[in-house]
Amino acid sequence: MRSIEEFVSFSRARESGSGQYWGDRLEKQIGIRARAVFERYGGALARRYHSRVGRGRYDVFHAMNFFAPAPLGRVTIPEIYDMSVLRHPNLHPEERVRWFNNRLASIAEAPRVLTISEFSACEITDLIGIPPERIRVAYPGVDTRFFEREQAEDGAVLSRFGITKGQYALSVSTLEPRKNLRTLVDAYCRLPAERRASMPLVLVGGAGWGEMHWPAATEALVRDGQIRFTGYVDDVVLRTLYRGAAGFFYPSIYEGYGMPVTEALACGSRVVVASGGAVEEAALGQGLLVDPLDTPAWTRAFEQIGDEAGGETEAMRDVRRTAAAHRNWRETARITRDVYIEAATS
Repeated sequence: MRSIEEFVSFSRARESGSGQYWGDRLEKQIGIRARAVFERYGGALARRYHSRVGRGRYDVFHAMNFFAPAPLGRVTIPEIYDMSVLRHPNLHPEERVRWFNNRLASIAEAPRVLTISEFSACEITDLIGIPPERIRVAYPGVDTRFFEREQAEDGAVLSRFGITKGQYALSVSTLEPRKNLRTLVDAYCRLPAERRASMPLVLVGGAGWGEMHWPAATEALVRDGQIRFTGYVDDVVLRTLYRGAAGFFYPSIYEGYGMPVTEALACGSRVVVASGGAVEEAALGQGLLVDPLDTPAWTRAFEQIGDEAGGETEAMRDVRRTAAAHRNWRETARITRDVYIEAATS
């Protein structure tokens, strides 16, 4: 077999998202030029890319956005981040669901399938029928910058949002129904007013697909400063928000992994996460688990985090950082490279 050099090329039309992030880290760790091609439910981009890649010399195509853009006549490894399109089609646009269903046959033909959690591996077998022996789990790694300790400018960053270290609750996710933020906000609204005033809820993330249908009290609590929507923030600000939170809350109904949870642990944060899915793997045994749809239980979790915040020590935070260190890109790259070789030689 020719030496492995290049597996995936890229389209300049869009160089962002999960596939691009994955490719960048593989390139950094094992020297493989791995970029992602993105296809938004088919079209001219796929046709152009197929023409370009079809002329290239390579052994394996790593389809970092679930599917290759078109049949390539090469060994193809799909990277499947989650199966929410099949498990919860009502939480996705109709065109995305159609696109996904139309491409499933290409996954069935793959010699290996990569995914990012044991939960997702089981879902792939259950929903598509891929045998477990053809699926490999390569957990996503955490950028080492998330392990940085408190920075001199942290206080100034928090002050931009009107919050103080150890005195706010944090959630980070796209604002869309699958993330179940409505339940979290509803639970927060049920807290006594004095509790909310002493621990505002900070929601970080841009708008996604679907209507949120926030609880009726949300607008009033936003006016009072008890709920604060920041929109998208860059990684420097994000790390500061993780480090300073009394607790990080992640109530998502369905995830392929739940990267913000591990990032929060890397920053030393205490985490409260939805039980029963992949997010438990992201919590690495460090999280307080709550039924995602049990609103009173989330309210109690807010109370518990608030009550215990004052007892947090750096030793406790170090335990979480140590757990998060098990998710590193070098191990991800090692597993991925092994899968390339398995697929190319099978």
